[in-house]
Amino acid sequence: MRCTEGELVKLRCKLEGQPLPQVSWYFGDKEIETGDERYTIISDYCEFILMISRPTLDMTGEYMIVAKNQHGEKRMSTQLIVEGQSRALFISVERDDVHRVMQWLHHMH
Repeated sequence: MRCTEGELVKLRCKLEGQPLPQVSWYFGDKEIETGDERYTIISDYCEFILMISRPTLDMTGEYMIVAKNQHGEKRMSTQLIVEGQSRALFISVERDDVHRVMQWLHHMH
């Protein structure tokens, strides 16, 4: 899955089981804590959602959900790639400097 830096991401998983499993989310090998402000964890009966409100480049990696109950454990994972935002370059140029700035921009590429 790909997203742009700062774009809301929702990772969804539907699980069933009797009894309903306990669910944990992981980023890499580290469990995501409920108090971590970067993430929102939602459990709505059989649907489990991990929301990443403002992902940054360092949040690229594997996200995994682990469901456990007395009958066993299941894992599902996905790779999230956070891409940087394109940034615009604005230059204010005096009329006499247009040629010089155009040469400078040409040499940047």
